Amino acid sequence: MEVQKIITKSEAAYNAIKNAIFKMEYKPGDRIVIRKIAEQIGVSDIPVREALSRLESENLVDMEPHVGYRVKQISNRDTFENLEITYELEALAIRKTAENISDEEIMKAEKQLKEMEDLAFAEEYVAYLSKAREYKLNLYRTGNNSKLYHTLVPLFHATNPLGIIYLSVPGWCQYSMDKHEEIFNAVRNRDGEKAYNLMREYKAEGLKLVAQKFFEGTGSE
Repeated sequence: MEVQKIITKSEAAYNAIKNAIFKMEYKPGDRIVIRKIAEQIGVSDIPVREALSRLESENLVDMEPHVGYRVKQISNRDTFENLEITYELEALAIRKTAENISDEEIMKAEKQLKEMEDLAFAEEYVAYLSKAREYKLNLYRTGNNSKLYHTLVPLFHATNPLGIIYLSVPGWCQYSMDKHEEIFNAVRNRDGEKAYNLMREYKAEGLKLVAQKFFEGTGSE
């Protein structure tokens, strides 16, 4: 018998707002009106405020005094530079993971990878991105380098808004899923060097994509 997960009103508001952001129903810089969202999903203002506070901690919205919440602006150099650093550190982190991961952690990762695959197949792309971030951070935690892991966590949050760019590219989630499976096979075989190289190849493609979208027609550096 399948047991359905019961979610709170705050979780429902969080999912609704996050989906709207990643589907570009709310664009970067757009103001988010709490009362309007509360009415749309049939809750009071409190769960919506809780959801927005959580999204602010994930770097997806900003709180402006006397204005309220706005969708995070992603067109700035700091965000892109954070992404460059993250990509380099992820390659190192996956090599450390391959060298240190236990059999038990491999089994947990396999389960999460299957959940990602199911979300990609169902075209639940926003949920896929969230699950992929959770999966990667769980992997990196097993790498036996706490300083590296704790450096990556805030960088993941800092680059969260760029998920909008990935979702704008047809076929990206399936490509991402295929690469994650390829990288995980190297981790499962304890081949740190192969995992490192595969991650760098994958991240290089992502970085190129973001650079094209990020500076398209702007001439920005």
